[in-house]
Amino acid sequence: MANSLIKDVHTLVDETVQKTDILAGWTKQLPTFAMGDMEGQRYEDVEYVPEAYRFEAIDGITSNPDNSDVQALTDRLIPIRRNKSFNIKSSITTKELRDPRLRSMAVDGFAREIRNKIDTHCYLKVMQKAQMVSQLDAAAATQADVADAEIMMIDNGLSMFQKKIFFSLPHYKDLSTSLANNPHYAGMPEDAYKRGVIPNQVAGFDQAMRADYRLSLAASTAVGVTVNGLQEHTVVTKDANDNYVDNRQMQLTVSATADIAIGGKFTIAGINRLNPEVREDVGELQTFTVLSVDSGTVLTISPAIVSTGVFRNCSDPAADTSAITFINTTVVAPSIFYAEDSIKLIPGNLPVPNDAGGVEAVTATTEQGLPMRFTYWYDPDAEVMFLKAVVFFDCEVWLPNQVGVMI
Repeated sequence: MANSLIKDVHTLVDETVQKTDILAGWTKQLPTFAMGDMEGQRYEDVEYVPEAYRFEAIDGITSNPDNSDVQALTDRLIPIRRNKSFNIKSSITTKELRDPRLRSMAVDGFAREIRNKIDTHCYLKVMQKAQMVSQLDAAAATQADVADAEIMMIDNGLSMFQKKIFFSLPHYKDLSTSLANNPHYAGMPEDAYKRGVIPNQVAGFDQAMRADYRLSLAASTAVGVTVNGLQEHTVVTKDANDNYVDNRQMQLTVSATADIAIGGKFTIAGINRLNPEVREDVGELQTFTVLSVDSGTVLTISPAIVSTGVFRNCSDPAADTSAITFINTTVVAPSIFYAEDSIKLIPGNLPVPNDAGGVEAVTATTEQGLPMRFTYWYDPDAEVMFLKAVVFFDCEVWLPNQVGVMI
């Protein structure tokens, strides 16, 4: 009996993982980041990955003999965190475990929920942390809007990167409708008309995908918000307490934070964005995103405002009383565009102790590279098998300056 039950549980686990792989949507396209065993498992599941060094070439062939022109090796470290998990706990009787229909339905239910939770968690996190914002020219998304997003990526130093776009359902519908009425695309208008599909490559993007659901970015309806005091960020490796500093973000003191949502996108008057490769002013306002609302007057924002030195990304610091203007003032379903390696899935491992008191464990891995741990235990009196599925992982937008939303 025991061996038979174990075999049935392993079969159920295998079927669940296979079904999850089949259902896996957008996150199946994301690369997986393997955290080190020591750092990743012990220190609160945080690992630090270094950013590239930056220098500035000085005109001419001479340098200063007093070494006043020596440029420091500033070590900037990006924290990669893993702190998200989902679990499903269920039970199945001995008889139900051997019923093909019930087991198949259980597999479908487990796989659908796990897949949806992973996908939607990642989608929401990415849209909230994205720094680039491309706005539609009209109510409906067009091919020109997609081209604008691609040009924005080039203006952000991403011309040599593989570019991907993940269309929200409303934007995908707009584009397929436009394509269905366009006779210049040989063969595609018919597909767009009959099946509502668009090409895999659109307006300079190497890969185009469609969402399987409609997720929204919350509105930030605050008006009249201003900067409170001259502010910008100084790039350093560690703070006064010897902790690594995340130079991608900073705290910004403002006049008020009411009606500001996490993920809110805004501009600050007088601050233009710089092309990060050549540090030239592109002539457009820098876009910031709200990572957290820390108090009634303090926000954590990204990117950090840096107006001097080799890491400068903004034309000027935030001046006192400068007007803050929010872009996503209504609830929207954004599309996401990004450089290929800017978002990472981070798998985790939660072991079960050998002396867990009759609890057995089965570990499997999805095609996304995410381990799923199943634990099960049997109540012989009730003839019931309890089964718990756990996915421990996270999605890290580790280069948010290479990620954007089209709204």
